[in-house]
Amino acid sequence: MAFEETGSVTRVWLEVPEQGRHVGYENDVIPDYADQLPKLIGPPQGQRVVWLYTPLALDIAVALRPTTIVYDVMDDLASFKNAAPALVEQHLRTLHRADVVFAGGRSLHRAVVEQGRHDAEFFPSGVSPEHYAAARCRTADTKPKAGRSPVAGYVGVLDERLDRRLIADLAERLPEWEIRMIGPLAKLAPEQLPQASNIT
Repeated sequence: MAFEETGSVTRVWLEVPEQGRHVGYENDVIPDYADQLPKLIGPPQGQRVVWLYTPLALDIAVALRPTTIVYDVMDDLASFKNAAPALVEQHLRTLHRADVVFAGGRSLHRAVVEQGRHDAEFFPSGVSPEHYAAARCRTADTKPKAGRSPVAGYVGVLDERLDRRLIADLAERLPEWEIRMIGPLAKLAPEQLPQASNIT
């Protein structure tokens, strides 16, 4: 296990000797992690906020003796391909135990409220227009050349949640467009992505 201090934030991570090995929260090393982490960080001194992105880490969070547990429901993790069987039960446990709950989308928020967290905060995805406005200020020589194809793009994880039929239909109906997908490939083989001459 390794850690670094940045101001009032302590960042801790588990170092796994075998390269490329992923340790899931259902792995048999996690109880050791829950045992070692509090010893490494020490007892709480004032406020200790633990922020969870997966309910499978609840036992580790509780071991840290937090003053506040924040559960950030960013996705319906139980519906992912090869999801851990314990996710549904742990999700409900974490909803019950958390002091603050955020939901990162309308349907996620609706589901969390229906599961009993009426005080859940809706925190929708979005963009910062100011950040992307800089792209409009580029010099003339970086603007698309006349006659260049229009582009429809997707940036994000390329996994089983993609509507691959929709992308294939889009490419077929708009052959003059370039369909660009950018992001890491997960839980899909490259050949499972839509294939067309205008898809990259």
